[in-house]
Amino acid sequence: MDSPRFTVEDCTDGKYTKEIFLAVAAWNCSSDDIFIQIVEESPNKIYYQYCENESWYGFYEPQYTNFLHIDSFTITLNDWSMQYLTENMKVSTLVHELGHALSLADNPIFTTSDESIMNYSRDRNNYMPRQYDIKKVENFYL
Repeated sequence: MDSPRFTVEDCTDGKYTKEIFLAVAAWNCSSDDIFIQIVEESPNKIYYQYCENESWYGFYEPQYTNFLHIDSFTITLNDWSMQYLTENMKVSTLVHELGHALSLADNPIFTTSDESIMNYSRDRNNYMPRQYDIKKVENFYL
């Protein structure tokens, strides 16, 4: 994305609406420079699909017009694996996937497991973006 300000559309038919709202609120409360808005129509979409016996929780997929410019993205939640998670863990998954939309990578180097929402081994009960994540987003865009 060109900016830490963008819209997202909830395409989960209400199944993950609460978790999406909490994940967006977590990012929006973390910095005055980050603003994600849930709208009825957006090029950025959050879906779910049932992928039985697959261990992934969420998947971020950017759409490009060229190599350096992300036009839009989709986030897909694995309904099969999400069913085993608490609400906080589901929100943590969404905060992590939205972190990709904010240009954050998985498992940042030089961080311990709980210093970044992007670490796979993080405490998934804590869904708030960590200070490391917020600074990385602010440094990337500002």
